[in-house]
Amino acid sequence: MVFGAVLEKGESFYTDMDRIFSAFEDLLLRHNWLITDCETNICIKEFDEAQAGGEYLWLSGGELADILRKHGGCQWIWGVLSAFEPDTTLEDVLKYPLPYADGNGRLWENPPLLQHPLALTEIVPFDSELVIVLSKDGEVIRQFRERFPLSEDLKEYNKR
Repeated sequence: MVFGAVLEKGESFYTDMDRIFSAFEDLLLRHNWLITDCETNICIKEFDEAQAGGEYLWLSGGELADILRKHGGCQWIWGVLSAFEPDTTLEDVLKYPLPYADGNGRLWENPPLLQHPLALTEIVPFDSELVIVLSKDGEVIRQFRERFPLSEDLKEYNKR
């Protein structure tokens, strides 16, 4: 089962990943992260180099935390940040299609699904207008909804 939430109310903007990650106790540091379909409103060297060299960036939680701190307040336009267990290898991750946000109509269908079958959680900044959080762990969604009380259950949101 996948749990989901969407945030599009009550913030000056919804895709500041440093702020989004503040909702989760230690989600960022406990996982490895696959960053795909990434576009931000500022030049982030690490992301620009990854986009030039391929379609993804593979980072430890510590590496991603450093980038987010360095560029706090950065607005993400598009992207998918997929969390994996630390023992999941990049080789295993790349056996599947890469997750994407731009043009992905599946995000608006029920039941909510993670795009990558090995991912535990996916955070999707969508067109600078909202952020979607999907997780196999209901606690991740509970923490997010508690931190952002104007967020909505994704399944209910998708029914409209």
